[in-house]
Amino acid sequence: DRLIERMTFGKQFVDSLLSKGLAADNPTPLVQSLAEMEDIQARDENMMALLVAGHDTTAYTMQFLLFELARNPEYQIRAREESIKFYQDLDNRGGQIQYSDLNKLTFLRRCITESLRLWNVATTVFTRVCSTAVEVKGKGEKKVKLPKGTSFNFWYFGQHHAESLWGSDSLVFNPDREFQNHELQRGERVSGEPDVGA
Repeated sequence: DRLIERMTFGKQFVDSLLSKGLAADNPTPLVQSLAEMEDIQARDENMMALLVAGHDTTAYTMQFLLFELARNPEYQIRAREESIKFYQDLDNRGGQIQYSDLNKLTFLRRCITESLRLWNVATTVFTRVCSTAVEVKGKGEKKVKLPKGTSFNFWYFGQHHAESLWGSDSLVFNPDREFQNHELQRGERVSGEPDVGA
């Protein structure tokens, strides 16, 4: 009985989180992707994994963000100045911080993104399954067809440290590097980019 009670509470909790995320002025790409999932059980399992994994991963991310800012005082100063201005504007406006206000911390977001690139929380992710048939670029730009239902895994460390993708400074903390909008959680995916997550 207690297990059923806990599972019911968990289901109600993830449903309420999704509803709140969709009701926001600008739902994040993650919330939009979860809402579009047709397999409700898979959606709920993904949301629970995010909640359970979110504690240690957040602490880990903060740890390495602060580490990199301490090693790079010029970036620390910029992040601090942006934060001070953000809170001064908030005080002048009067009121509480809103989720939509976080978009104003553009340099801090770049620092977090760059920290996650260099110090990714997980070197691989759980196996995923293609929700549709897709074609991706393989080694040497060779096209590789992945039929619907194909299981795959992704090696973040290799992707996040590849000189071919990030340049000769791929192992250097550089929040000023050129990120795509979707890498900064600030917009849609690049057009034509396949949606292979499920």
